[in-house]
Amino acid sequence: MEYVSLKNIPLFSGLGGKTGRKLVSIANEKSFKKGETVFNVWDRGSTLFFLLSGSVKFSLVDERGREVILKILYGGDFFGEMSLFNGGFRSASVVAIEESRALIIHQKEFYSLIKHPEIAMQIVINLSMRIRKLDEKVANLALSDSIGKVASLLLELYKEIGEKKNGEAYFKTNLTRQEMANMIGITRETFIRCLHTFQERGLIAVSGKRITIKREVDLKREIS
Repeated sequence: MEYVSLKNIPLFSGLGGKTGRKLVSIANEKSFKKGETVFNVWDRGSTLFFLLSGSVKFSLVDERGREVILKILYGGDFFGEMSLFNGGFRSASVVAIEESRALIIHQKEFYSLIKHPEIAMQIVINLSMRIRKLDEKVANLALSDSIGKVASLLLELYKEIGEKKNGEAYFKTNLTRQEMANMIGITRETFIRCLHTFQERGLIAVSGKRITIKREVDLKREIS
């Protein structure tokens, strides 16, 4: 594994010298195929994952057998830390949405890693941001109707993986329409109907995996 791989992870992008070499020596790299399970809910947690590339989904299955997607993580994110902190089981299943690569660090090495103040602080900041995003998501799901939920999700995906080129704001996603619906607790049919509504009103344009945000301000107004 080349040290340059660490540049894909904001948490490690500023490291160099002895700290960087130590990290390379304790981490293993692993690839996951699209649809491959990284770990299952209730597995015993003993490893921390740093996503170099690709994307993964965190999900649970409810009592009716329906998938509930809790969050999506992309290259540069890390996950699996909670089981390392409390010694417990995985709280959700994680599956690769596309071909992905990750660095894997085991519990013993993880404890030695967080002795570095700059890394420990970045982990704390990252976890705080995740809690804030979770609070916002819970509020949106509780207070918004279907139109508001879809608008919120589209804006969230644009913020996380979007680009702006030649005056166009857009994002491309490997998530299926069903998976996007599962992220906000509505049916696939309702999700598609909301997309069509936004298209007819000129707020977005949809072409396969690409969704263009044409009127961002107006889309934000759809969130109750």
